[in-house]
Amino acid sequence: MMRSLWSGVSGLQSHQIAMDVEGDNIANVNTAGYKYSRANFSDLLSQTSKPATAPEGELGGKNAMQVGLGTQIISTQQIFTQGSLQTTDVWSDMAIQGEGFFVVSPDGGLTKYYTRNGAFTRDVLGNFVDSNGYIVQGWMRDEDTGTIDPTVPVTNINIEPGLSMPANPTTEIKYKGNLNTGEHIGTQSAAIYSLDSNHGWFDTAGNGILTADKLFAPTRDASTENDTSKDTLYMDSKNQVRLRERGVDMGVIYDENGDALNLRDGQGIWVSYADAKAVFAGNNNAGITVAQNGEPLDININGIDIRRTVQNLSEVVAAINDFSVQTGVKASVINGNQIQLTNQNNLGTTATAKNIKIYANANNKIKFDGQAADKFSAAVITAYQYTYSSVGGVATHSYDDGAVRQFTTTEDLREAMQQDARKYINYDGDLLAYDVPQGGTTRSAALLWVDKDNAYTQAAYNNKNDGVRVTVNAQGQFEINNPAGDAFNEDDYNGNTFTKGQDATAGDVIIDATIDPNAKPENKNTNDDDRIVTIAVTALSNDIVNTNTRMEKAFSNLNGSLSIGASTGKTSSALKMSAHSMTTEFYDSLGSKHEITVEYRKVSYSPENGTEWSIMVTVPEPGVINLDPEAGAYKNVVTGNIRFGTDGSLIGYSPSTINYTANNGSAAGQTISLNFGTLGGFDGITSYDEKSNTENIAQDGYTGGTLNGLRIDQSGKIIGSFTNGHSLALAQVSMATFTNNNGLEKLGGNVWGETANSGAPVIGAASTGSRGKINASTLEMSNVDLSHAFTQLIVIQRGYQANSKTITTSDNMLNTLLQLKQ
Repeated sequence: MMRSLWSGVSGLQSHQIAMDVEGDNIANVNTAGYKYSRANFSDLLSQTSKPATAPEGELGGKNAMQVGLGTQIISTQQIFTQGSLQTTDVWSDMAIQGEGFFVVSPDGGLTKYYTRNGAFTRDVLGNFVDSNGYIVQGWMRDEDTGTIDPTVPVTNINIEPGLSMPANPTTEIKYKGNLNTGEHIGTQSAAIYSLDSNHGWFDTAGNGILTADKLFAPTRDASTENDTSKDTLYMDSKNQVRLRERGVDMGVIYDENGDALNLRDGQGIWVSYADAKAVFAGNNNAGITVAQNGEPLDININGIDIRRTVQNLSEVVAAINDFSVQTGVKASVINGNQIQLTNQNNLGTTATAKNIKIYANANNKIKFDGQAADKFSAAVITAYQYTYSSVGGVATHSYDDGAVRQFTTTEDLREAMQQDARKYINYDGDLLAYDVPQGGTTRSAALLWVDKDNAYTQAAYNNKNDGVRVTVNAQGQFEINNPAGDAFNEDDYNGNTFTKGQDATAGDVIIDATIDPNAKPENKNTNDDDRIVTIAVTALSNDIVNTNTRMEKAFSNLNGSLSIGASTGKTSSALKMSAHSMTTEFYDSLGSKHEITVEYRKVSYSPENGTEWSIMVTVPEPGVINLDPEAGAYKNVVTGNIRFGTDGSLIGYSPSTINYTANNGSAAGQTISLNFGTLGGFDGITSYDEKSNTENIAQDGYTGGTLNGLRIDQSGKIIGSFTNGHSLALAQVSMATFTNNNGLEKLGGNVWGETANSGAPVIGAASTGSRGKINASTLEMSNVDLSHAFTQLIVIQRGYQANSKTITTSDNMLNTLLQLKQ
């Protein structure tokens, strides 16, 4: 009976401990990060009165007879279930969602404690501390590498007050966008580069004479305006640096409305610089006679046979005029007995309608000049055909309209037109004879000069107009001027050969040094050679290509006459390039802000290699990015190119880096990488049939700043916001996990300590391994469930009351026993 008393006492004691545990749980219902505990009961050792016996013979086995001695609290167990998360308005509050503990230390990391309570703050020294003043442990940003390494040992997290961020000079600028390579660019255009009237050199002195210092290449190589490695820069009316003296592939040119000319190989225009005129005065200027009984007229004009029996001069004229639609040539009687042929070259698109090319067929009996009636031939050439070649056209000049002037670039076309206008136009209407086999339809290239007195000499054609200038102005218009007086030409040098391959004293005329290395500038041609220019432009077609109406329309504005010394010239419509510009800011070592502009111009195309765009990189003065001695005053500009494949992908670009010196006291020679994208990829600049646009420009530089805000991300990084608008990860809070969380020892103050049964802590970054993630401005609430706790109180209370009944009942039984003795 005494056993039951002691069993009741043990029950009371155990339920009292259980009540203490549950009371502690309820007391910490609002303790952040608190984990509730439970009391685990176990019975005490039982007293065995009779042991168990095995079956023997016919007697069965018997179970042991045992009487229990009560209960005890064998352990208290912490329950580490996730507590609810509560948002707060404090940036430094943190809650762990998942496994793990924050690590804090009271002594700089020698002793480590662990907590789920993330109510942290910064103290006056910038230490990141909990409510006990323990400093949170983690990793600080390495100032040398600019990174946080979570693999090194943890240390105190300290973000000093007034922390400043030094300026970071820009090292890379990344560009992303598109350059429109389609057939319509609208207003996203720029005028083609301007060109002067000189080929292969630039008249820096303005005296019209070529000297050694004026060549594009100081080494006097064969560089021309088509050499993209040579820059001729100038300042426009808006004080912007611009390129000039650079040819652009005519195959990528647009008209003034932004529509592509779409030139195909062989397409082009006819350009006439004077009306083709010829006067036939008969033998010794005696006039042309026709027998009264009629004679056969059998001639060929511009490839068209004209055959008719005529009885007078008027019928000769009428016969020729009947074919004017095909030949472009009109005839008239002048001075009573002479015939004048005229072709204004403004009709038709083929060679049969241009110039005057006449010869007699075998049956002709009408004498046009002093030759035999069936053998005479003559030509007056004032119009030539200019055709595009995508593979590099070269214009070969001769007094022959069958010799096609090929061009590729704007400079090729300009130079070809100027050469013809100056030296290969029959402005005076003098006849030039050429050989035609009797009855034949072809002529040889052997030309004979014929003057008005029918004196034949084997001499070079010399009917010049040296003063004509063909240029491209700043608005992108081809312009033809006809100033009075002679102009300098390469063939005007003192009778010497024009050679760029020889050395000469600087400032001297570029001549063959083996002839006269010290010759001074002198124009050997002293004639003014002034003549009226009458321009007629038509489209061009033949058996291979059709007309290009956009090009013809653009150049038809040149039509009209230019008198000698005319104050204004004739201009074409403006010609455009597809263009785009990208501007962004970057920083030097002092954090000073500068602008850099990249201008793109579409300059060439081929079906095999795609498109090429010129690049001009500009920074404001006094910044310097070009140390080339040839850059002259424009050391703030560099040029290059960017190329795209036929699918619009990037296949190459230059320059890839620039060296910048701000000249403001910052570090000189700042290397900046220009990243236009991955070669062969589409992650940077592309070139599609879409509007040109700038999607993004990113650079890694910034000015200095001071800390003005902190925040925390899910990995526990403490990110500082600075007054310069940039943010840096300054530190990272560490987290620890244990093999057995229940083995941790409560130390009070919301912290646990490591024990032999918890295992060693495994410290690492949040969201790695089995560690949970961190929620900023959030606290983990106590995981105590009041409904469960109150239920446990009732259970414990009932258990306590029941055990008290055991004691009182046993006492009553003892009293009954004592009464038996009485």
